[in-house]
Amino acid sequence: INFGTTTGHTFDLISGQGTIRLSADNFPNGDASAFVASGGGTVQYNGSGYTLSIPRTYNNMVVLLSNSTDAITLLSNYTTNGYVNIQRGILQINDNTSTTPLSLIVNQDFTVYSEGQLTVGTGNTIGTYSIPGTMPAIGQYHSIYHQLKIGGNLLNDGIIKLTNLSAPVYNQFANNGAVTLTFTGPANKSAILHNTTDLYNLIIDKGVDRTYMMEINSDNTNYFRLYGPNNVGRLEGAPFSGANPEVRKALWIKNGTLKLTGNIVIPSLSEGNTVSGNGDYPIPGNGALWIADQNVKVYSTARSASPELMLGTVGVNDGTSNQALSVYGEFRISAGYFNTRNSAGFIFWPDASAVVRIEGGLCDVAQFRSANGVAGGKTSFIMSGGEMMVRGNRQFTYNLDYTSGYQVNPDGGGEITGAYPTFGIVDPAGVFQMSGGKIYVTDDSGDNTYNSNGFCVQADKVNHTATGGVIYMLLNNSDNFDIVSDGPLYDLVINKYNGTTNAAVHMGSDLTLN
Repeated sequence: INFGTTTGHTFDLISGQGTIRLSADNFPNGDASAFVASGGGTVQYNGSGYTLSIPRTYNNMVVLLSNSTDAITLLSNYTTNGYVNIQRGILQINDNTSTTPLSLIVNQDFTVYSEGQLTVGTGNTIGTYSIPGTMPAIGQYHSIYHQLKIGGNLLNDGIIKLTNLSAPVYNQFANNGAVTLTFTGPANKSAILHNTTDLYNLIIDKGVDRTYMMEINSDNTNYFRLYGPNNVGRLEGAPFSGANPEVRKALWIKNGTLKLTGNIVIPSLSEGNTVSGNGDYPIPGNGALWIADQNVKVYSTARSASPELMLGTVGVNDGTSNQALSVYGEFRISAGYFNTRNSAGFIFWPDASAVVRIEGGLCDVAQFRSANGVAGGKTSFIMSGGEMMVRGNRQFTYNLDYTSGYQVNPDGGGEITGAYPTFGIVDPAGVFQMSGGKIYVTDDSGDNTYNSNGFCVQADKVNHTATGGVIYMLLNNSDNFDIVSDGPLYDLVINKYNGTTNAAVHMGSDLTLN
């Protein structure tokens, strides 16, 4: 049925799986509960520009306007039990004056066709909130913006711009309109990005643990970008916890696994803690981050001169503190690149049992350590391939499997704490499993209670296996490295990347060679 722009239609019952076509905000009156329920019909918006100001719940919704430049503006909350398709024209969330955050909840797939766009108006929803200054209440950090929640797959062949910023601003809330996008639901889903997808805040909330996966695949590094602030610390108060805090960053892997494939660059996950709470980027206990393609690059933080930054990026913190990767859940890399730049590297905590799984690719980090020593900071380190460069703040060129002539620590700097080994699993309940890959330790940390400034694994022998892989101790000039291990190492190479080629080995206990 095509109602066009006509109004005043009333029916006793509206049901079926057909299509109601509208060219205004004029859905007919009547009992439409069956029509809008899951498995019901479709509402298709046609015509040119107009405003949708009445809250609606539909099954499926299609935007098919007369021209690709025509726009309909959403000024009320919408829910679809089925899908949303933007086939032609622009669906804009909010106008340029309203200050009320809106919600668009899509329980199934969201598709933007090549002639379609999803945008946001410039109306300011943040009120007096500011970084630093007045902050949203606990649990509300991402809610000061419009909410788009998608329970199915996302396919973008058109344009998605959920921010009006021209470049990321890492240290302040945007006051010109933005949307928080949340992927929801206990099921494996994907976001396939064939064109511009500019996001402000992104939340992964798939189920109640790491089981369900959200895969984001981008054709081009310009097709997936995050613009929101990431310089605020995490909160652990109720209903959150140390293991599963409120992550007040542009990216929050709340529940589920975020898998990155295709061509994606994330130049910064954290720029510190201008506002209270630990500012390291946390992977919560219920979450996992999986770098899974050779053209995916993720950095825990940025530096002002980092070439990966968009031109005009604001709010980069060149300091070292509160910009590391804190793992409560799981970090996994099977291809691609991860770098902690000048931060403290990988840190694990007593609140949860972290998993670091390296199957391929390259991790370039300052340090791999516990936050609290034997008192807490348990992790399972599982390596079957790839490379891990634990380099402190050293910079040098080295031939790797990842690439020959690799510039180690290309941005320079690195926070290294002498109280812990450079690479250390010091909790007896920790796990060290190495069946392949390569670990390079290239800087010494300092004197500590573990009698190791270099490589230390004190996991119980039942938790310690080594059936493959190589550990390289790369010395610089007169470096002295301490190697402590309560279990076996498969291959150990002691070499110098600078200075004389001679190296002396002093044994503190028996050495068995197999």
